[in-house]
Amino acid sequence: MSQATLYTLNCTNCIFLEKLLDKSGIPYEKCTDAKAMRKLGFTTVPVLEADGRRMFYPEAVEWVNQQSKEEA
Repeated sequence: MSQATLYTLNCTNCIFLEKLLDKSGIPYEKCTDAKAMRKLGFTTVPVLEADGRRMFYPEAVEWVNQQSKEEA
């Protein structure tokens, strides 16, 4: 499983996605640097970067759930 990066500002959706990652056992780094996120072009959070792609909240939740199913 590849390393993921969670871009977060600790909003409700960010916290939910972080807890889902923790529960799923998916390793990730956490970035809370708003300036860095703006530089990357992000206008909303959370963003999950994994498997060579950037996913916004709905897609990220789906990806995490899919990883959990594959591990089971």
